Amino acid sequence: MRHTHFHPVQLLTIVTMVLSLLSCSTNCRYAPLDGFWRVDTVNDITTGTTTDGQARLFMSFEYEFVKLSWLPENRTPGFLGYEYIASCTVSDDGTVVFGPFYKYREEDTLAPTDKLASFGIPYGEPTSFTYAIEGSQLTLTNATTQLQLTRY
Repeated sequence: MRHTHFHPVQLLTIVTMVLSLLSCSTNCRYAPLDGFWRVDTVNDITTGTTTDGQARLFMSFEYEFVKLSWLPENRTPGFLGYEYIASCTVSDDGTVVFGPFYKYREEDTLAPTDKLASFGIPYGEPTSFTYAIEGSQLTLTNATTQLQLTRY
């Protein structure tokens, strides 16, 4: 009778694969949103106005976080713009909830009201959207705002 012994690299590969499969049950719901998105339009449903993102508004999702990037029209060379980060929860029913946004790398400072208004996001409070993805297009909608995004 012959006994098979696993090489340490083979054993590590098997353990990694099993852990990846097990972790997918909690991470897979975030997968459709993961990545970098350009905000094309922000529709204010209450006033009926639409604002063009002018390729200056971006949103990126990474697991349980969302980051907003806002590039001013007249920025100085080397200035990368403003960034804000919040927690992000995605539900199985197609709802995404953003926590309050804070300045990126300054977790104790809330994002300025005017920058968040560019995204149709209320200041200092959690907000939720339903999301729909069709190809490379993402639509986030709630009672007051609809955001149209394109995977970048």
